[in-house]
Amino acid sequence: MHAPSPDGSQVPEIGAPDPLHEELDGSGTWTRVNIGEAIPGVPTPLTWTWCGPAWDESLRRAWVRMGVFPRRITRTPSSAGDRFVTIGYGRPVLSVDLMREIGDRMPGNSGDAVEQGLFGTTRPEATNRPTRRRYAAIAALLPGSLLRSRRALRRLERPCREWWQSSLSAGGLGDEAAARAVLVASRERFVELTALQCIVTIGAQACYEQLTKLCASAGLPGSERALTTTAEGTEELRMATELSDVARGTRTMESFLAAHGHHGPVQGELSVPSWRMDPTPVVRIVESLKDGERLSRADTTGAGRSQARRVAHDALIGALGPVGRVRARILIRLADDFMILRELGRSLMLMATDVARAAAWALGDHLAGRGALANQADVMYLRLEELLADRPVDRSVIEERRSRRAHYERHDVPDIFTGAPPLLDSVSGDGGDGCGPVTGIGASPGVVEGRVRVVTDVDSCWVEEGEILVCETTNPSWASLFLLAAGVVIDVGGVLSHGAIVAREMGIPCVINTVDGTRRLHTGDLVRVDGSTGSVEVIEPATASRSGRE
Repeated sequence: MHAPSPDGSQVPEIGAPDPLHEELDGSGTWTRVNIGEAIPGVPTPLTWTWCGPAWDESLRRAWVRMGVFPRRITRTPSSAGDRFVTIGYGRPVLSVDLMREIGDRMPGNSGDAVEQGLFGTTRPEATNRPTRRRYAAIAALLPGSLLRSRRALRRLERPCREWWQSSLSAGGLGDEAAARAVLVASRERFVELTALQCIVTIGAQACYEQLTKLCASAGLPGSERALTTTAEGTEELRMATELSDVARGTRTMESFLAAHGHHGPVQGELSVPSWRMDPTPVVRIVESLKDGERLSRADTTGAGRSQARRVAHDALIGALGPVGRVRARILIRLADDFMILRELGRSLMLMATDVARAAAWALGDHLAGRGALANQADVMYLRLEELLADRPVDRSVIEERRSRRAHYERHDVPDIFTGAPPLLDSVSGDGGDGCGPVTGIGASPGVVEGRVRVVTDVDSCWVEEGEILVCETTNPSWASLFLLAAGVVIDVGGVLSHGAIVAREMGIPCVINTVDGTRRLHTGDLVRVDGSTGSVEVIEPATASRSGRE
C-alpha cells in the first residue's frame, strides 16, 4: 500500500503492479533533474515501460564500455534502489549516488563535479569518495570508447534520419506484426543511441570541468561559458536557424518538418503528438517571427556568439604559459566536439522515440479496430510487454491505471530526495510570494530586462517576443521558443543541462537551478536577468491585470 496523499486521500488501487511506481526504501539519493528534461511530467505506462528500463540498460552499457564499472553490472538489478533509473509516484528519477560514484572513479573528475555539472546541486552532506581501483581499466577503455562514440554518432546521423522517415510510412506500420517489429526495433536503437550519448556527455562534462579549473587558475573565472559555445552550432541552433528560414520564406514548412518533425511539446511522451503529427506550435512561432524583431536579431546571434568566444579564447591563451596554451587549445577543441555530439545524440534518441510513437499509435488503431481496446488512446495504458505479447488486459485495469496517473499528476515529488520519495501537494507556478531575489547558477552570460512569462503547462507553452521565459525545465523543442525569448530562467539543472547549452548557443542570458523561480516569479513581472552572476531582480511586480495565471 502506498502512502496516503497530502490531502488525506489514498492513492487509487489497481488490479496489477503499478507501472508508474517502484518502492524505494533505502538511503539512496535520487533526482528528477536531466531525466525530467526528457519526461517533465508523469509518463503513460507504455511510455515508461518502453524507455525507463531502456535508460537503465543504456547507462550500464556506457559505463562498462568506459571501464568505470565491471561487466557484471550490465544486468539490471531486481531492486529499484540499485538501479540508475527508476520511477516514484509517476516521476522518473536518476540515482545521484551512482552518478557521483562515476565521478569518483574517474581520474580528473569527482562526485561533486558530476553532481554540480549535471544536476546543479552541491549538497553539503555529500562527500567525494575517490578511488583508483578502476584507473587501469579506465585508462585502457575510456579513450577508445570516447573516440568510437564520437565516430559512431556522426556515422549514424544519416542512417538514423533515413530510418526515421522510412519507418513512418504507412506500409511499415500496415499490420500488427509489422508495427510490433518497428516498436521493438525503436527500443533497441534507443538503447544504443542513449549509451553513445551518455559517453559523449561524460566527455563534455569532463572537458567543461577542466576548462573551468583552467580559466579560474588563469584569473578568468566564468570564461568557460563562452569557450564552450560551439564553432559550428548545435543541432538545436541549426533547427532554430531553419525555423527562421521558414519565417523568411526561404524554406518550406514541409521541408522543415521533414528534418525536425520528430520534436514536440513533450518529447519523450509517446501519447503527445510530435510536430510531424501536429505542427500547430511551429506555425505559431513562425507567425510570431514574421511580425517580431527577433528574426533580424537571429541573424546577429551567430556573429555575437563567435565574437564572445574569440575574445574569451584570446584572453585565456594570453594568460597561460606554453604548456597551458597547448592544454587549453586541446580542451576547447574537445569540448566543442562533445557539446555538438551531445545534442546530436539527443536528437537521434528523439527520432527513435518518434518511431516508437508512430508504432504505438498504429497498434492502438489496430487493437481498437478488432475490439481489443475501447479506443486507440487506450494503448498508452498498456505495459510494453503486454503490447508486444498481444496479452489481453481487462478494460477496468486500463481505467484504474488512467485514474492513478491522473492522481500522480495532481501531486509531486521533490526535485531531489533521499530514500522513499514524499508525495507532495502539487504547487502551480505563476503564483509565488515574490519575496526577495531569485538566484541560481549563471549559465549563459549577459544582462537583459524584460517581462516574465511563466510556462508550467505544455498546453500553454508559449512566449511573446522579448519576454523572459521562466520554466521548470526544457527539452530540445523549446529551442524554437528561445528565438522569441530575451532570456531564460529555469528551476532545475546545471551548466550542462539542455536549456543552459541552448541559451549559450543562442547568445541569450540564462539563469538555471533557481529551484523555485516558477513559483516566485509572476507572468508580467519586469525583471533584470544577469546570466553571469545568476541573479534575477524584480524591477516592477506584475499588475493585478497581468499577474493572473496564464
